[in-house]
Amino acid sequence: MYSRLSLRAFAHDRQGAFALMTALMLTVLIVIGGMAVDYSRAQMAKERLQFAVDSGALAVGQIFRSYEDPEQAVKDYVEANVDGSVIIPESLSVETVITETPTSREVVIEANASVEGIFTAFYGLDKIDVNASTATAEAYQKLEVALVVDISSSMDGAKIIELRDAAKAFVTTLLEEQTDREYRHISIVPYGGTVKLGSDFFGYLKPGYSETKWNGCREFDCTIMDDAHIPLGQHDPVQHIWRYRNHMNNEWCPPGASEPIFFSNDLTELTTYIDSLTRLSDGTGSDIGSAWGLKALSPHWRNRLDGAPSDTPADYGDSVKALVIMTDGGITYQGRANSYDLMAAFGDDNDDPTDDHPTADPAYANGSLYNKSQAQRNFTKVCDEAKSKAGIQIYTVGFQVRNTNMLNLLKGCATREANYMTPGSGQLEETFKAIALRLDSLKLVN
Repeated sequence: MYSRLSLRAFAHDRQGAFALMTALMLTVLIVIGGMAVDYSRAQMAKERLQFAVDSGALAVGQIFRSYEDPEQAVKDYVEANVDGSVIIPESLSVETVITETPTSREVVIEANASVEGIFTAFYGLDKIDVNASTATAEAYQKLEVALVVDISSSMDGAKIIELRDAAKAFVTTLLEEQTDREYRHISIVPYGGTVKLGSDFFGYLKPGYSETKWNGCREFDCTIMDDAHIPLGQHDPVQHIWRYRNHMNNEWCPPGASEPIFFSNDLTELTTYIDSLTRLSDGTGSDIGSAWGLKALSPHWRNRLDGAPSDTPADYGDSVKALVIMTDGGITYQGRANSYDLMAAFGDDNDDPTDDHPTADPAYANGSLYNKSQAQRNFTKVCDEAKSKAGIQIYTVGFQVRNTNMLNLLKGCATREANYMTPGSGQLEETFKAIALRLDSLKLVN
């Protein structure tokens, strides 16, 4: 029998109740702590999702022209960069809207995902939803490109065919299906021994020469290796000469319709022009070709370049400008013939009205206007001049070039090492496309 005293003691004993309360409190604290962990994981997932979304918005300029469906491409990019270890993979959804106008591009990305709720599940919350969004607005700048291409006699055969295909891919990438085409202009400057400028530049010759007895080229000395305008009436015509390959269709002055085309954004006009570059020229005047590429970007030549709109070239800093220089070999000296009757050698070729070759055989270039070392110094000067101007990016392309000295000149000319490229046979089109895509992204400003 229990005594009255022991029953009273049992009634007042609180030790079991305390243990029960402690167990309940610990359970609640563990759940609350676990929920804190769940929400901490959700916050981490949200941050990583936001990073992926922001990266996707920044990547738009690089991938926009590489895919038929850029919105899907951005979505794929975001999904590939989300950390799948912190979210439920099948819960991820990404919506992308890209709106382009002729002067801007707006990108809106919204992503939603869920994180598994381990402790929140005790309260019926099996997952925690997270989201991230971003919006960027970018304005287009004007884009001016001078593509300087080598049509010297070493470009014969498969090389000139590959150049034409690559150049057409270049202009197509920059102009096809572009809403801002009116803000993009491309000049193409072919060069062999020199650059042929044609009848629009006849006034730069010294007085006394006949335009009908002129091959379209004039001699350029070291004073033209910058972006400045050239005074009228101070140049002699280039003689009808050869040095490396003697052929009537391979004279120092580029033959046929090889004058530069300035500031076009007409894709049909440009591709037709490129297809016409079939005839080659003796010598490799990369210094003169590059100088005219720079002049095609210079505001000093506004209203002086045939076919260019009246507001081009733009002032430095008011547009993205790119000088793309392509060659397949070393720079040559500037040749000329001693004891040469210039006007007697020039005449109309009645057998071919479109042919501006003299009827006489070309003379051997046994003299020079300046030597190879000076030509190399000229090339470097043009590159340095271009680098000093605001907004000009220089890309150099050594196509199957093996000459170490020329490769070093090209590498030193490029604005940065990534802009210096050395494609081999069959790689020129891919290189030109890559440059065009870079230029496409450069024209955007936040």
